[in-house]
Amino acid sequence: MTASTALYGFAGLCLSFAVARRFVKEQWAFWATIGVWFGSSVPMYIYLLPAWSHAHSVFVDALFLWYWLRTRVTRTSRQWLKLGLLSGLMIDVYQLNAAFLVAVAFEVFSSYAEILAPGRSRQEGFANTLRLHTIFGGGTLFALLPTFIARQIVFGNPLSMGPYALSTWNWASPALEKVLFSTDHGLFVFTPILVLAIAGLFCLWILDKVVGAICSTITLVFYGLVSCYPWWYGNIGFGNRFFISLTPIFILGLASLFAWAARLWPESRGASVRVVPLVVLFVVWNLGLLYQWQTHLLPRFGSVYWEELVYNQFRVVPAQALRDLREKFRLPGTVRN
Repeated sequence: MTASTALYGFAGLCLSFAVARRFVKEQWAFWATIGVWFGSSVPMYIYLLPAWSHAHSVFVDALFLWYWLRTRVTRTSRQWLKLGLLSGLMIDVYQLNAAFLVAVAFEVFSSYAEILAPGRSRQEGFANTLRLHTIFGGGTLFALLPTFIARQIVFGNPLSMGPYALSTWNWASPALEKVLFSTDHGLFVFTPILVLAIAGLFCLWILDKVVGAICSTITLVFYGLVSCYPWWYGNIGFGNRFFISLTPIFILGLASLFAWAARLWPESRGASVRVVPLVVLFVVWNLGLLYQWQTHLLPRFGSVYWEELVYNQFRVVPAQALRDLREKFRLPGTVRN
C-alpha cells in the first residue's frame, strides 16, 4: 500500500507539472511542483499516512485536469466518454473532487450558449451537442457504479452520504475565515506557500482567462464546501488535508506566479536566484513542521500555539532531527541541545 500510494502521488505530481508546463516555462513549472510537493501537506499523506485517499486524489484530479486541457479544443465522442469515466473515478476516490466538474459545466453552458446564438443551425447543433454530453454523463455514472453498490451494501441506499450526513452542514454560517487562518488546521497557518499558489491564480488569468476563471471557480467551490462542512478542520492530520485535492491547481497557480514575477528581471537567472531560495525556505519550514507532527512536538488534534511551534522550529527540531538521523544511520558524533 505504501509503495502504490507513493507511486500514485508521484504520478499525480508529474501530471500536475505537465499541466503547468502548458502555460509557463519548464523551470517555473518544476519549482512550483517542488514547492507544493515538499512545502505543503502533500508529503504527509503520500509517505507518512498512505492509507488516506488524499494522495490518490492528487493523481485522479491531475489526470482529469490534464486530459480536459488536452482535449478541450475539439473532443470526439470517445474522448467525451473517457472524460466521463475519469470524472466518475475522481468522485469515487473522494466526493469533494466533484468540484472539478466545474470545468465541464463551463463547457456545457458555453456550447449551448453558442448554439442559441443568431445565425446558427440550432436543431443540428443541439442534437449533436446533447449526444456528446449524454455520452459524458453515461460514462460518469458507469464509473460511479462501484460507489453506488458499496453504499447500497453498507448504508442500504446507493445515494447515501454516509457519515457526511450525520451532522447538519453549516450552509448558513460557513467557517470561511477559520478554514484559512485558524490555528486548528488552518490552510494558510500550516502551509503558507499556498498563499502564493492561490495568489498565482490571478496571474493565470493573465496567461489564459478561461482556464484562470475555471481554476479559480473550482477553488472557490471547493473552499465553500469545506467551509460548510461541520468538521472543516479535518479532525486529525497535518494542515487542512481536504485541500490536497487542489494540488494540481496550486501547482499551476504557483508556476503562474513565478512566471509573472520573472518578468521583473531582464534575465531568467535573476528571477531564479530569488525564486529558488524562496521555495527552499518554504520547503525547509514545512519539513520542520512535518518533523514536529511526526514526533508529537506538534499536537495532532486541536489548536497549535505559535510560541511553542516557532521555538521548536528553531531550537528543538535542528538538533533533535540531526540526532535522529545519526542514530538511524549510525553516524559518529553526538549532538547536544
